[in-house]
Amino acid sequence: MLQLLQSLLTSELLISERNEMLWSENLLWFLMTLFGWAVIGVSPLYLRYIRQSRKVEVALKQENEILGYQVELGTAELKKTIEKLQLQIQERNVTEAALRSNEKRFRAIFSEAAVGISHTDISGRILRSNRKYFDIIGYTEKELLGLKFQEITHPEDLQKELILQGKMLRGEIPNYTMEKRYIHKDGCEVWINLTVSPIYADDGKPSELIKVVEDISARKLVQKQLVESEAKYRELAAIAQEQATKLEVALEELASTQGQLIQTEKMSSLGQLVGGIAHEINNSINFIYGNIDPTQDYARDLLYLIKLYQKYYPHAGEEIQAATKMIDLDFIEEDIPKIFSSMFQGAERIRQTVLSLRNFSRLDEAEMKTVDIHQGIDNTVLILKNLLNGKYNEISIDVMKNYSELPLVQCYPGQLNQVFVNILDNAIDAIEESFTIGKLTTKGKILIKTSMKNNQIYISFADNGIGINEEVKYKIYDPFFTTKPPGSGTGLGMSVSYKIVEKHGGKLQCFSTPGEGTEFIVCIPCKQ
Repeated sequence: MLQLLQSLLTSELLISERNEMLWSENLLWFLMTLFGWAVIGVSPLYLRYIRQSRKVEVALKQENEILGYQVELGTAELKKTIEKLQLQIQERNVTEAALRSNEKRFRAIFSEAAVGISHTDISGRILRSNRKYFDIIGYTEKELLGLKFQEITHPEDLQKELILQGKMLRGEIPNYTMEKRYIHKDGCEVWINLTVSPIYADDGKPSELIKVVEDISARKLVQKQLVESEAKYRELAAIAQEQATKLEVALEELASTQGQLIQTEKMSSLGQLVGGIAHEINNSINFIYGNIDPTQDYARDLLYLIKLYQKYYPHAGEEIQAATKMIDLDFIEEDIPKIFSSMFQGAERIRQTVLSLRNFSRLDEAEMKTVDIHQGIDNTVLILKNLLNGKYNEISIDVMKNYSELPLVQCYPGQLNQVFVNILDNAIDAIEESFTIGKLTTKGKILIKTSMKNNQIYISFADNGIGINEEVKYKIYDPFFTTKPPGSGTGLGMSVSYKIVEKHGGKLQCFSTPGEGTEFIVCIPCKQ
């Protein structure tokens, strides 16, 4: 019986049946059929066991299904994670390759840059530098590494850089730029333009410094030469200005001392003082005249040097650009030739004027004497007789005299006669000008009258010439003022005459009507 049971339990039919229903129930049914009610007494207990086993198997089956699902989910998630990691690894490889390429390119740029580059810590110790930096200061890489920038910086520039570096490290400025000097290995000074920027650590504080160095020694040399040339030019200009000032003072002295001068028939006989002043003016103007050409050459050289500097250094610093704009360099380049041309013309004119003064001056200042005024007037008219007949015999001038009885007058006769010469000479010129422009068609006339009132002698000279307008009348006593064409007058006649009359304690008056004539009245006391 047991063998039959074992055969049934292991039969394929029962095993197949277990795939569709619980094998325990089938087994119970088989036993009951086979043995009948003989096993009824144990069947309830066994059925309870079978039910509990069935529940356990169901629970296990559910747990297995859940576990299988979770395994599938975990496997899928793990697969995604692996794919993501693989993608990140690929991206990291690409990034690392780019970094290696960039680092290689940066090292090439750093090494072959046209400017010097130095990498230091914040204490100034040099960590690494490029080839150009070594060339600028003359040290090898082995000699330089480990040194501090303080050891190769010019002592006069060190404190300024330390102040700027301190501000940058404290965050007051982002970086700084300055011009300074390095001490070359051979001991000479090397001018550089320095730009310093910080490298920040993870905590946000500066840990290292990058310094970019441009060698500006050549530019500084040009600037030095330019400054020296400018100083030389300014020195020459100062000398010229000093001489011009001396000339101006001399001319003012000439104007203030014209009472002591006597003008001759071509020009006033200015006396010993005029001769001395003319000599001094001539020396000064010769110095100025002789220095205009070299000064002009220097200025031209300076402008050429500036052009060269602008050509080879077109990108000047901001300070230089600001200074160029402030002084208006383009205008100076255009105006300097005009200034020298004006200086040359002015110097030439003064030189000719001084030459004329020296040629026609006389050392003839007479003593104070008591003379007959009428005799002095007659002598003057006699001297000018040739002019009264007309310079080109085109017109003659009648001189009419209306003398009053006058006492002898105490005066400087030579100087007073010169006043008469100057007034009559101007009257002759006025009549000839009126005749030339067609205003005068009859003979020219000059009326000389004398009178006395309250111990004052009045001498009047009236002509029928072209006359003087109000604007000119206020200037006729100014030194060197003239209405005559260039070369025809010096502008000293009436100024000297006014001073001579004033020296005698008198006054010189002018009354004129344009187109009708002019009258000059000399008023002097009988006794000084």
